[in-house]
Amino acid sequence: MTTESTGTSWELKGIERLQRQWGDKAITDALVEAAKVAGAHTAGEVATVTPVNKNPTPGETRGRLAAGWNSRARRVGSGAEATIGNNVFYGPYVNYGTGIYAGRGRIRAKQGKVMVFKGMGGGMIFARSIKGQRGQHFAEKGLDNASKDVPRIVVKRIEHELDRQGSS
Repeated sequence: MTTESTGTSWELKGIERLQRQWGDKAITDALVEAAKVAGAHTAGEVATVTPVNKNPTPGETRGRLAAGWNSRARRVGSGAEATIGNNVFYGPYVNYGTGIYAGRGRIRAKQGKVMVFKGMGGGMIFARSIKGQRGQHFAEKGLDNASKDVPRIVVKRIEHELDRQGSS
């Protein structure tokens, strides 16, 4: 299975001046902390627009896909990056779609002549092929929502980290 990825990046101006003033390590540490906060915020924004199961099992509150969003930050050269992800295997299918909606043609039975599955009303459905499921593009919506806040969050967190380091 292949998955697509969607990304957004921002460039911070004036980092060189801060590196001269505070040192490379202090700035890189602050950038990593800022990336952690920005990544967690972005994962949260994506989770809020992730579709949830309309018929949850007892005890299930958000749905596996919505609850599965996570983030991590790491140092990259003298900067940092945040990555958000979800390990729920069907996430790409819900986000990008399947069959004709993903540009892959109709879905056909792998064994036998027909597919058999339970329909929404509970009855059995027999089909030679199906169109698939339209993509819901929730990851892109969540990234777009987060992109409005992330630059402010990053700058605020860098200021906080430098204040903390300056008072140590």
